Amino acid sequence: MQISGRNKIPGKITELVVGDVMAKVVMEGPGGTELVAVITSDAAKELGLAVGKEVQALIKATEIMVIAG
Repeated sequence: MQISGRNKIPGKITELVVGDVMAKVVMEGPGGTELVAVITSDAAKELGLAVGKEVQALIKATEIMVIAG
């Protein structure tokens, strides 16, 4: 699959909590960075997500906030 997004971060799923409607996906990225995504349960099932699976996070943000201190 080709995609125009360039902010792809490789990682491995470390935690997966699938509910009736939504699923929480926790992945470990480069350097141990933890990334968390909330997606639909249907999407998690269709993607065959499971703890230990290698995945990529595709980040699309129109705004990033930084807090100092």
